Amino acid sequence: MAIRFIRVQNEPDLPEGWFLRTPFLTPREVANAQKVKESTVRSWIHRGLGPRAFKVGSVIRFSPAEYLVWLEEHAR
Repeated sequence: MAIRFIRVQNEPDLPEGWFLRTPFLTPREVANAQKVKESTVRSWIHRGLGPRAFKVGSVIRFSPAEYLVWLEEHAR
């Protein structure tokens, strides 16, 4: 997996504009972590139910930080 740089905003432990070196997650990786089909994750994206996703060119990616926030919100 390639390492990408993302701009971190509103992270409590990091100053504004800090660059965090972290890999983005793919829909397949999220599906594997949740033990669901990749098509389920894509359905969540389409319906606005899953972790916030974004496109890089023509591919869908997830920020690991936002994925963890989504997990926390849905673990209750």
